[in-house]
Amino acid sequence: MKKIQILFIGSICIALLSLSCYASLKPISELTAIPGEDAGGFYIELSWNATQNNDPLDTQATFVYSLYVRPGQSGLSPASSDSQSIGTTGSTTFKWYPASVQDYSFIVYAEEAGGSHVGDSIYSNIAVSPFIYSVVRSEGSGGKSWNFTFLIEENAYVNVYIYAPDTILNEDTYGHPVHNALYNSYIRRVVYKQAMSGGLREVTWDCKDDTGNYVSNLIYPVLIEAMANDTEVIGKWWGTVAVNISASEIGAFEGTVHCYPNPAKGKSITFTYFVGTAPADITIEVYSITGELIWSKTKTENKTGSLTEVWNCINNSGNPIGSDIYIYRITKKEGSSTTTVTKKLVYVK
Repeated sequence: MKKIQILFIGSICIALLSLSCYASLKPISELTAIPGEDAGGFYIELSWNATQNNDPLDTQATFVYSLYVRPGQSGLSPASSDSQSIGTTGSTTFKWYPASVQDYSFIVYAEEAGGSHVGDSIYSNIAVSPFIYSVVRSEGSGGKSWNFTFLIEENAYVNVYIYAPDTILNEDTYGHPVHNALYNSYIRRVVYKQAMSGGLREVTWDCKDDTGNYVSNLIYPVLIEAMANDTEVIGKWWGTVAVNISASEIGAFEGTVHCYPNPAKGKSITFTYFVGTAPADITIEVYSITGELIWSKTKTENKTGSLTEVWNCINNSGNPIGSDIYIYRITKKEGSSTTTVTKKLVYVK
């Protein structure tokens, strides 16, 4: 609390007026936590926004921010019996070096320097991924690869999955991707249960799917996992990469044709292919393993690049297809040139 004294001196009287006001703070917002590592070890750098009200009577007020943490739980408050004070600061950033690497809940509690509570953040569940952090993505020459470098805290088995475009991984309470039916929709398992020692590690994806063909120029979700054993996942990171491979880099039309997911389980399958010269006539045909035509579509593409066609897995008779192995064929006619690619897909109902 600050007091302003106004002293009037005159021939009649001396008057003393005391006015009181409190500095106030809008609720603290956008609390974020970014893990990393430096010479001091593993750290979590917290930052937040806090806007002081424009009070003309108290423009010089100063604030102290107290920070509290609790491992992996919600509903945190400074009064929580198992909360831990990790420090105070006068700025809106704070670097904390935890004794262990796990998920934490944080709260920032703001006080005026005189001790008046003026605001705090709503508790924030921050998913600080154990074992995997400081992930850097870099595109390779000609767009034909993506390189991932990351730090892992200790020895672990590492998985790196590339998922079909538009795949949405469900999340748990702390924002971690959860293994479910979509977990099987990956188009490439770059590494699987590869033993890695703690420290800086590197994995490269060659922008090909599990069949060995280049993927289309789309955006692909990426999941990196650290595992203690066959079943216990102890750390995760996920993000996306945008594939942008030129036609000259890909080469033959065959390398651009594929479908996803494959194996497929769901209501639709997406076919992809590359058109170098427009217009081009595209015919997509799906056959049973015995050679019966199940579905087909012909279309004219008036644009170039990596293109797609979505099939709802309904056959020419209007019925859903059954679990089986199918053959799909994509034919491209550009001018006088005709190219046909035939591949296999697996559908599980």
